Amino acid sequence: MGCGESDATSRMRPMSSTVINHERETKAGNEMYQKLIVFVQALAAVGILVIAVISLMGQSTSELRSEMQEEFRSFREEMRSFREEMQEEFKSVRAEMQEEFRSVRAEMQEEFRSVRAEMQEEFKLVRAEIHDMNKRLGRVEGEVRALTQERE
Repeated sequence: MGCGESDATSRMRPMSSTVINHERETKAGNEMYQKLIVFVQALAAVGILVIAVISLMGQSTSELRSEMQEEFRSFREEMRSFREEMQEEFKSVRAEMQEEFRSVRAEMQEEFRSVRAEMQEEFKLVRAEIHDMNKRLGRVEGEVRALTQERE
């Protein structure tokens, strides 16, 4: 104990600091409690909002479902229409390609016939020339034999 202090006074100091600490803890607890109350109120407000949205959605769910079914039907119809258009386009392009193929084929056959006829004509001319050359060679051979026999 310090000078001039009594037992009661020395006991009061720790007690008063305990009270002050207790008051601080109580004040902090009250603030925490108030924050907790505000949080619970905010949570309740959010819950009420969620319940309102859910009930609103519950009322419009059948409308939403029918809208979605209608959109789906519409989409299916568009896809069918698109598919039919694509099939028609494919048929048209295929017919054009077949016609083009037939045309090119006919041109190629005609060109082949023309080239073949030219080749046959050239072949006939070459055969005729070879035949003429063979005749001339035959005559020359005959003349060479005749000349060789005369010399002998």
